[in-house]
Amino acid sequence: MLKGSATGKSDLIALGPGAAPHGVIVGPDGAAWVTEGGQNAIARVDPATRAVKLFPLPKERRNANLNTATFDRQGVLWFTGQNGIYGRLYTKTGALAVFDAPRGTRPYGIATTLDGQVFFASLAGNYLGQIDLEIGEFIRRFLTHVLPKGFHRIRHYGLFASSNRTETMEAVRKLLNLAPPVDAQTSQTDPAQPLANPCPCCGGRMIIIETFEAGCQPRRQPTAPLVTIRIDTS
Repeated sequence: MLKGSATGKSDLIALGPGAAPHGVIVGPDGAAWVTEGGQNAIARVDPATRAVKLFPLPKERRNANLNTATFDRQGVLWFTGQNGIYGRLYTKTGALAVFDAPRGTRPYGIATTLDGQVFFASLAGNYLGQIDLEIGEFIRRFLTHVLPKGFHRIRHYGLFASSNRTETMEAVRKLLNLAPPVDAQTSQTDPAQPLANPCPCCGGRMIIIETFEAGCQPRRQPTAPLVTIRIDTS
């Protein structure tokens, strides 16, 4: 990367091995933000220390052929990749998401309008795409309730809280324009079928293993002897 100054002096800044920078813009923090195709990452270059920090794309999005970037009014960085993607980076948290662009490959230029809207141009698709920033913000808040791999949930909270989960998830599906779950679709179209052998106590499904007359012994015996566990509390 080449850095210039008011004196006309230029300095070279190494971005990393195999670097192939394409676009560079200045962010709200005054740093240089680079779409770095060689390392398949977004790079931040500190203007004072010249330190380089990489925000790599997910492994399943390798060779995105990163192109250009822009900042929206909330300081979120949006970028394009000519191999059919556009993406979003929350620069404060480092959370990065990549999406498939409509009509396949070659999303190219991306820009923020004066009223804060974000558009990108697709060369191969021959269209101008507008990114729904409100949905993007909703997805960000939704994902804050998703635990990272390796963590175990103790209780649901937020959108998944049991007190209003049914109503909340229905609203989420409507906002994302998703179809209802298969079981919900089935329950709306098919009448409830009575159970063949309902439990006389709870009404749930009962599996009959054997029937025998009163006073008789069942022929079926347990497959393993019962194990008695004794606990010494002395």
